[in-house]
Amino acid sequence: MLKKFSKVLITLMMILGVTTMISAEEPIPAPYVSIDKAFGTGLISETLIGTEIDVTGFVSWVNGYVFQTSPQTRTIQGLRSLELLVNGTLVTELPFGGTNGLQPIELGSRGTHGAEFALPWTIPMDAEVGDKFVLRVIAKFHTSQGNFTSDDLEEVEIIADLTFYVVPMAAPNVAELILKFNGVDQRYGKGRAGGNFVQEVAHFMGKVRNVETPLPTDFAGENKEFYNELEDRYEGRAEYRLAVLNFLNAHPLLGSLIMPCDEFFNSYGEVVCP
Repeated sequence: MLKKFSKVLITLMMILGVTTMISAEEPIPAPYVSIDKAFGTGLISETLIGTEIDVTGFVSWVNGYVFQTSPQTRTIQGLRSLELLVNGTLVTELPFGGTNGLQPIELGSRGTHGAEFALPWTIPMDAEVGDKFVLRVIAKFHTSQGNFTSDDLEEVEIIADLTFYVVPMAAPNVAELILKFNGVDQRYGKGRAGGNFVQEVAHFMGKVRNVETPLPTDFAGENKEFYNELEDRYEGRAEYRLAVLNFLNAHPLLGSLIMPCDEFFNSYGEVVCP
């Protein structure tokens, strides 16, 4: 049975945006919100579909910092809340302070106040390879205002965005499903003479370079996905699964494994092939 991780930490490059202009005369550093950097490529495995992930990061602010769009000004008085939106839909809101809210951390030498955050979100069960998700964290700050009318907003927003794509499973997961489909245990032998087919696949990842470039490939000369620029999505490559099958069949104890159908892979071994 293919195991899924119940929790992962999402990390990606932070893209910082501010909803109003910052006065150059005001103190630095400015308030900001960032999303932790991991999964640096912006790709996550399809094996995480249906699992809850934590979008983690850091928010910082300077009380008294002024945002200005002349002649209007807003002065930061403190953090109000954090919001997580996925593809434009609000999925999590975290207030600042209180029993269940975000708690502050003193940053000392940096002269600012801040807090680490973890905003939960479950990747939808109907997500598929190639799907694109845009996650946005919005930090809302209380402000005092000058030269503002009653129609003006009473808060300032700082925004951090990240985008990631769902991509095909890696070689060890492919190997596990091929073995399951063929009724073969991934472990073989006993003691020093024993081994694990899936572990051997994992150890071989990245060791064969592309024949046309000096770059390593995902597995045995094949990469597991390609970017479809026209549709802005990543798509799997059948050659990658075939490379895993050929690697397994080259093992002295194997040799007659057959490839499962797509439905078997897509259901992580739960759907019987027609």
